[in-house]
Amino acid sequence: MKNLSEPTYKNVLRQPLVLGVPFEGLIALTGLVTSIEVLGQGAVYGTYSAGIVAVMGFATLRLFARYSKTGWEESFISRVEQIIQGPIPIPLVLTPSRIDVVAPDTLDEVDLLLLRSTLRERVDALKPGERLTLLGDMTPCGFLLLECSRQEGAVRNNINWNRLTHGHLSKRPRVYSLHQLPVSTDPLWLTSVLRRLPPHFQIAVTLQGEDYSKTKNQIEGSRKRNSQIPGLSNVDSEVTFHEATSVLYGLSRGDESIVTLSLVITSQVGLSLDPQVFVEERQPDLALSSIFGFRKRLHRRHTVRSLTAVDLIPRLLDSRYEENPIFHTLRSIPMGFDPLDSRLEALHWLVVGASGSGKSFFTGLVLKRLLENGRKFSVLFLDHNRSFRRIIRAQDDLYAEPQNLREVQTDLKKVLATLNEPGMMGGIELSDLSLDEKKEALHFTLSQVESFLRSRTSFHPVYVVIDECWNFLRDEPLLVQRAFREFRKLNGAAIAITQSLTDFLQDETGSSVFQNAPVRILLRQGEDLTSYRGQLGLNDVELGKVRLLRQEKGAFSECLIKTPFLSRIARLYPTPEEHELLRTDNLREEIIAEMQIKKEAQ
Repeated sequence: MKNLSEPTYKNVLRQPLVLGVPFEGLIALTGLVTSIEVLGQGAVYGTYSAGIVAVMGFATLRLFARYSKTGWEESFISRVEQIIQGPIPIPLVLTPSRIDVVAPDTLDEVDLLLLRSTLRERVDALKPGERLTLLGDMTPCGFLLLECSRQEGAVRNNINWNRLTHGHLSKRPRVYSLHQLPVSTDPLWLTSVLRRLPPHFQIAVTLQGEDYSKTKNQIEGSRKRNSQIPGLSNVDSEVTFHEATSVLYGLSRGDESIVTLSLVITSQVGLSLDPQVFVEERQPDLALSSIFGFRKRLHRRHTVRSLTAVDLIPRLLDSRYEENPIFHTLRSIPMGFDPLDSRLEALHWLVVGASGSGKSFFTGLVLKRLLENGRKFSVLFLDHNRSFRRIIRAQDDLYAEPQNLREVQTDLKKVLATLNEPGMMGGIELSDLSLDEKKEALHFTLSQVESFLRSRTSFHPVYVVIDECWNFLRDEPLLVQRAFREFRKLNGAAIAITQSLTDFLQDETGSSVFQNAPVRILLRQGEDLTSYRGQLGLNDVELGKVRLLRQEKGAFSECLIKTPFLSRIARLYPTPEEHELLRTDNLREEIIAEMQIKKEAQ
């Protein structure tokens, strides 16, 4: 992130210090002491009083300069507001944000730069006085980002924030405000802060557009004041002078804009946050009323460049997913997967993993869960060594095990007929055939599948899972290539399972299959993919993540899901029941037991 790290210029409007106290405060104290001296007319009590005020006032100014936090003056102003008693706040209007929440796991610097520049356009478009208020809610199901519309109301004590935010905040939350900007930020700075928190928290941030001329005059005034302060050591003033100069150059060139920002994090429990940056509010209602627009003034506000403001908008997190999950993220947050995304030109998959990585297990379980979630499609498994037999028969669907070509011709028609209805699975095992018959069976099977897709009366997608696809490519390359090219026109899709990308990418037919499969799933690999990174479209981050993919049999399997619109690292957790249905390590014993039963029956 070094190339994307940007200074916050947090001192750009800092008041100059003389003898360790604010310059304006020192002038005010001098005026007050002089007035007391004049009113005392040289009397002893007047001189003593002036001296006491001078010492006490200077000490107070030093303490405020050293220990006070941004927004301390708002506490006094809010008490006056409470006395006035404005209108009672009414619930916020919350709508899904147009800002997408994106998981950062596979994003490289180019991706982050693009996301930053896109969001910056929206921040730069804020008009003077216009606010953008965002409320993010993190739960064990992920992060949800909402936009809040300003409502009528005023700051009061004991506001029910659960009611006002429609249940997103607790009734009386603990509130932590950003009181000090970090020295620099990058697109992942806020993400790194939030990922260390427990899964139940909320974050609210308000951005307000500022008038260009007014802001520029304020910064010019700050620059001028800090350039004229004498003293033996005035490093703070020098820093402020240089930061103000840099920002002014950007404003003059037109490639910089300034907004006002306020940010809070809330939770029902205490949070472990950096005290140099965040402070827990003693008056939480004040901070929240300011953030949500129930008062005009922002509490603990910061004048920042739009680039800094963008880095402080929470968006690089795991997005909310509340349906039955297909996958989980590496942080155990539920994750969805939509292989029927309407933006895809075709629905074909390519599943690649080393021998023993659980490719068939993975594919069968993902399809099973998609069907259980109500997705409308059916599946035909062209099986190799009965990997999918249990899962199909567990659903009382048809699984054929022909022993010769004639049985293939009869059984396949029966299996295909069941797939005319969505939600059905069917399978045919071809490994029992002789070598000569197997080649004919492959040709017949692929031809019949295409004929079925053309003649069926239904319109739902039909997936054809080709286990050990390289065997099909070797024996029927043209028909496999045709399947990946033509099935999509018939609302069909092929899923090719293989253990080597080299088989595909160094062969003309395989390359055609690869190019027509927009959904690519990489499991634990047995080969180095560096030479194929260009064809796979992998950036440095994705390539590094693929090398670290792990698998624990019976526990979980990790993968990279890559489509033109998605790049996610996912983890698949099977239940014990799912593991029993799809495990293949005990198939040999099962088949031997069946043979013994048949022999005894004879």
